[in-house]
Amino acid sequence: MKRLSLLLALALLVTVGGVYATWNYAQGTAAFRDKYLTAHLTDKVTDTAKGTIDVNIDGLTLTIDDANNDHRGELIMAGEIVITFTPAEGADTNVDTDGIALQYQLGTTADYNYQGNPIFTVNTTVQALNDGNPTKSITIPASELSSLITLNDMELPTVDAYTAFKTALHSGSIQITVSEVPVAVTP
Repeated sequence: MKRLSLLLALALLVTVGGVYATWNYAQGTAAFRDKYLTAHLTDKVTDTAKGTIDVNIDGLTLTIDDANNDHRGELIMAGEIVITFTPAEGADTNVDTDGIALQYQLGTTADYNYQGNPIFTVNTTVQALNDGNPTKSITIPASELSSLITLNDMELPTVDAYTAFKTALHSGSIQITVSEVPVAVTP
């Protein structure tokens, strides 16, 4: 019986010890985690010019002549102004294909006078080009400009008057500003 008791005690010890003691090795599949990535879009830039406008005045001449020998100048215009729009990289497809609606406005430099009187009368009303339709290239003929620019009546009876007028004429200029027609914003 002593042997049986000893055997039972040993069996109980092995059984109880087996419940409390194991050899544990981390060999199972790792637990997974779900994470969700959110993509972010960088800010847009919309103030970059959609292109450049070039105004070539080389083909236009403005000459003041005394064709009828009355010592009063007559303004003679010939030729044309050539305007070209070049779309920028990244411009909208319609701008790249068709161009933009253009307009121009005339003016004069400050104090463009002879003996206190303006040398020219210039219509400063904004003028649409291409009937307000988009374009990449257009000309303004002298015939159109002659209706907007008038030489004011000046009598130059002497060489001194001629010289003074020439100095005044070369001290200023007629300016032309070509720009994109502003896009109407609807409320």
